[in-house]
Amino acid sequence: MRTYVWLSVLDNKQGNREKTGSNRGVVYHKNVEDINDRKKFSTWKMTEANLERSLNKTDVNAPDDIGYRPVHLCARKGLLEPLRILIERGAQIDFFTEPDDEASDRARSLGYLTIEPLNMALENNHEECARLLLQNGAKPNNQYFLGYEINLVPLDNLECLKTLLEFGADPNLFSRCGLTPLMKACRQHNIRAARILMDSGASLDIQPPDRFEQVAKC
Repeated sequence: MRTYVWLSVLDNKQGNREKTGSNRGVVYHKNVEDINDRKKFSTWKMTEANLERSLNKTDVNAPDDIGYRPVHLCARKGLLEPLRILIERGAQIDFFTEPDDEASDRARSLGYLTIEPLNMALENNHEECARLLLQNGAKPNNQYFLGYEINLVPLDNLECLKTLLEFGADPNLFSRCGLTPLMKACRQHNIRAARILMDSGASLDIQPPDRFEQVAKC
């Protein structure tokens, strides 16, 4: 089996006989040389047994055209058992590498654009996938261009918020706009999220650093 075939199945269980490129990060049958193989795998079902068989012949960290790995696709779709199998087979779950002191500003900026599987699980409200990733070493305080993990998790996803805090996320981190999660919850009139954050140590009187004074209204 070719490396990319089952990546498409993770993101589209029915496959697609027409597409052979990528669309929104979905890879369809790339590197399948024989048209009969392409037809065969277009109806391939996503089961644990099929995944186990395919993993014997493929790289569990194989990227698609835009850099997503199988763990990204599982986290985004909420595929808990396939995600568990991938982790057991040694799949990487953290991809951001902290730049060293000599890294250029461009390299640093590009680094913060890295999207972690944990972020995808949290954004799509897949709490069990997020918990599995955190249990296996995913960092709860990943930093992105717009803020940290705790700043980006949708506050309506209360169980995901609780899980992230349970594994050590700092509730007092500022987003790029100069807001803590508690400030964001208050702005959105989300009382339940505000209570969860306060119970986890969110400060009631924290002030944003000076560099945020001009962007605090965003």
